Amino acid sequence: AMWDRVLDGMLRQFFTTGAFDLTYPDGTTRRYGPGDKADVHLTLTDPALPRRLVLSTELALGEAYLSGGRAADYPSVSVELFDKIGSDPSAPTELSWRWHHLEYRNSMAEKQYEKAVASAENLVHLSGEIVDAEWRAESIVRLAEAQLALERIDAAVETYRKALAPEIPKARQRDALNRIVILRRDQNKNAEA
Repeated sequence: AMWDRVLDGMLRQFFTTGAFDLTYPDGTTRRYGPGDKADVHLTLTDPALPRRLVLSTELALGEAYLSGGRAADYPSVSVELFDKIGSDPSAPTELSWRWHHLEYRNSMAEKQYEKAVASAENLVHLSGEIVDAEWRAESIVRLAEAQLALERIDAAVETYRKALAPEIPKARQRDALNRIVILRRDQNKNAEA
């Protein structure tokens, strides 16, 4: 089908090391990457999944990842794919960023805040290699949120200050400044009490 071909094209560009086998809903199996033996083999049984992966990669993969790849809508998507993306140094920066963003969201949902901080630090690092300032701003906000979850107020304030840089979109700068003011105000109230 058309969406199978589009997904095939996307995956051919991504895998440059190792090998990954994917069986499409029509039963066709394709290998991606230069390796002789597949590191991962996944089977897509839901005919709608190739389309969803193409149109909303982060959402479709995120739903599969957050459910451990066992949700009724995604019975055959495996967390192994995420491990491949996360560990592949040749992965495009944007894809690695999305991987760490999903990892961050999953860690926050599971209240694994130290792991969320580590994922968010990776986001900030990767966002320095991405031209889009919105991604940088998003990365900074995610790191500050994880720090706040651990009640690291001073660290969160310092992180929000990074969002005041001139290259950050003005709306994100305003949001960061508001968060800094609120956090410092709350700290002062607590100190007075």
